[in-house]
Amino acid sequence: MVRLVTLTLLLALITLVSSQSVTVLNTPSGPITQGARVPVTWETNAPATQPGVLSAIAKSTQNTTVLSDNIDINSKTFDWVVNVEPDTYSLALNDGSGNKFSGPVEVIAAKNPPSAKTPAKAPAGGASPPPPPPPPPAAKGKLVRRAPQNSMYN
Repeated sequence: MVRLVTLTLLLALITLVSSQSVTVLNTPSGPITQGARVPVTWETNAPATQPGVLSAIAKSTQNTTVLSDNIDINSKTFDWVVNVEPDTYSLALNDGSGNKFSGPVEVIAAKNPPSAKTPAKAPAGGASPPPPPPPPPAAKGKLVRRAPQNSMYN
């Protein structure tokens, strides 16, 4: 009886280990910037028979963002265009046997300085108003006051 239980446990362990494909989810070096293209890589111990799910879990809120639900596990890499808010994340790759986690990944805000080539937006409702007229040239000599043009005394 003891042999049967031991054999059953051994077979269950072999089945569990062989059903896992991903053994390590590597941590991208960082910090990484929003909008950047970052390769996410992993190691496997057996060919995968189904796609995986790659997610990012925010440290501050524990919210999970699915980055892709159709990862080719056998490719051992995924190009992630960073599409999450600034925070520290753990990446999780589920190959069907549970999540494998990366270490912490810091995401920082993208720096987009205003460009001189970027045209100003026109106000709502159509074309922009014409620029104000230039100021009159400075007068030389003494200042002469003129009587109003539309006066009832003229």
